[in-house]
Amino acid sequence: MLFIYSDKMGDFDRSAVSYINTVRSSPSEFAGIIERDYLPLYKGPFLIVPGKKPLKTQEGEKAVKECIDFLKGADGVPELKSLMELSKAAYSHCNDIGPKGLTGHTGSDNSNISDRIEKHLEWNGSIAECITYEHENPLHAVVSLLVDDGFYNRPNRKILLNSDFKNIGISSKEYSGNYYCVIELADGSPEEEVQESPELNTFREAVLKELNEVRANPVSYVQKLATQLAFYDEQNLIHKPGKTPIQTQEGRSAVMECIQSLGMAQKAPELELSSILSRAAQDHCNDIGPKGITGHDGSDGSSMSDRIEKHGSWDITIGENIDFGNDDPSEIVMALLIDDGVPNRGHRENIMNPQFRAVGIGFGAHTVYRHCCTMDFAGGIRDNSLPSGHQIPSEHQMPSGHQMPGGHQIPNFDEMPEGAVGANTYTKTYPMNGATMVEETKVFTFRDGSTQTMTRTYQQ
Repeated sequence: MLFIYSDKMGDFDRSAVSYINTVRSSPSEFAGIIERDYLPLYKGPFLIVPGKKPLKTQEGEKAVKECIDFLKGADGVPELKSLMELSKAAYSHCNDIGPKGLTGHTGSDNSNISDRIEKHLEWNGSIAECITYEHENPLHAVVSLLVDDGFYNRPNRKILLNSDFKNIGISSKEYSGNYYCVIELADGSPEEEVQESPELNTFREAVLKELNEVRANPVSYVQKLATQLAFYDEQNLIHKPGKTPIQTQEGRSAVMECIQSLGMAQKAPELELSSILSRAAQDHCNDIGPKGITGHDGSDGSSMSDRIEKHGSWDITIGENIDFGNDDPSEIVMALLIDDGVPNRGHRENIMNPQFRAVGIGFGAHTVYRHCCTMDFAGGIRDNSLPSGHQIPSEHQMPSGHQMPGGHQIPNFDEMPEGAVGANTYTKTYPMNGATMVEETKVFTFRDGSTQTMTRTYQQ
């Protein structure tokens, strides 16, 4: 059965929001409604709604009277604003667990409330979720959450009356005689989409041009690299006009090695600038820059794949380069190609990797190194909100003998590469054009602590 989400709120949902806002703005008034319309339905421990099977509770009318007394002494809080994106998140959970007869806040795919909400918008505050399963009447559904029978600390009541929450989304549906109602609440406000400056977009295009220049003709790019030799002194310092000298580890020898490597390098396909990957790259710059930290892990422990998968679904393989200190696109790319102090020249490998077809670029201030530039690469990328077929074209199978970023040789998907000490494989399936597709992701861990990721996709 196919369920279609409608952004028009149904009668149940609209009434539930109205009742919740009434109890928030006038709790003592709502206590009178419960006392008049709900309390008389109790006979001992049973809630008896005409025409419905009696529902046995744990505390009976004692919990209802406690709720009434609480509301009579409670202060009002601001009403909630209905937000379509929160209703979509509620709908996705309702439509997931309802047909399967599940309960609880964890989806059948182990998703949580944050996962569901962040599919529809980015949030800058706290979120909470309430669920009822038995009530066809919206008043009864709301009152049941306020009464919170069987819960000593009344967590659902606290959520509904929390003054910090400003927004609400509801979805309700009957499944096999059970009436599911999922309520999402959030404080703050949705993060507005950042309008990036024309200067940043121009910068990204300039970096992209530089990357594609060396990929298209690595031999001719050697001439540009050769001009860097004049800036090095005998102590491996780089002296550039108007800039603070930079101490390198290898000095001119790294430049010469890069020139030799590019002189023998094969051309690579042109990269396409991806807005999805750029958002992931910019997220990392915005995170580490103000904190003055370095590396590929975010301040919250997030990885490159976490950042990319927040915005899209990648294909084949992914990689990330970060440059610190430079603000000129040409100097950023040259520094990553030279890769001073990095034995396996992993940044250069990423730039010249023929499997990468898309790149995202982020740039921002850094409190220690003045500037940071992040590049996220992928074999293919698609927006999570689009069907599986909408993606940057990419090949789904790695050729035998492909050299992965970082210099690790991968004979084929099913073999362990030299130097690998472990591997984890993750599999997911999804429908596409009437067929079932299987996506296998394998993450190899090497002796030096680095990891490399491969993905293959095929029809089941």
